[in-house]
Amino acid sequence: MLDAIIRKAQALAPGVAPGQVGAIIDAASQQRILGYISVAENEGATLLVDGRTWATSQKSGFWVGPTVLLHSNKEDKALKDEIFGPVLSVIEMQTWDEAIAYENANPHGNAACIYTTVGAHAAYFETRFRAGMIGVKVGVPVAREPVSFG
Repeated sequence: MLDAIIRKAQALAPGVAPGQVGAIIDAASQQRILGYISVAENEGATLLVDGRTWATSQKSGFWVGPTVLLHSNKEDKALKDEIFGPVLSVIEMQTWDEAIAYENANPHGNAACIYTTVGAHAAYFETRFRAGMIGVKVGVPVAREPVSFG
């Protein structure tokens, strides 16, 4: 699944048409988002897709391209704060209970997504997450269970 996310993120282009990603609202927001990406990289996250190049490749406006970060440290700042930009943070958990505990410890609790090929697996998480919105997509082919969470 992560490979599919990477391919999709890399295929997105700057702009306002379908399949494109729009500009950031202002320079301060752009710099804040770019800062989160740089801090994540410095904290040891792997940049699977680096959207920082959009900040200098566009002639006008404030841009940050789709960015996918793979974290190995549960304490990384990009995993804890709301970035409000086109940044996806992914961290793999070893057990389902570890994933549930991590999600439920998030002070924001806005949303959780579950992607699986097995409906019973989705129901397991759906009834245990405390997030305000829970999205479930069953039938998505994945390499293995459990899935990675971001």
